[in-house]
Amino acid sequence: MSTMSESVKYSDQEINRLRIDSANSLNARPCYQL
Repeated sequence: MSTMSESVKYSDQEINRLRIDSANSLNARPCYQL
């Protein structure tokens, strides 16, 4: 079960990173958002 808990935490961190990446991408290409 410990592995599962770690996996979930890792997923959360990955999601946060993805969100930041997405925001950066949108800021870099505002035209794409439109």
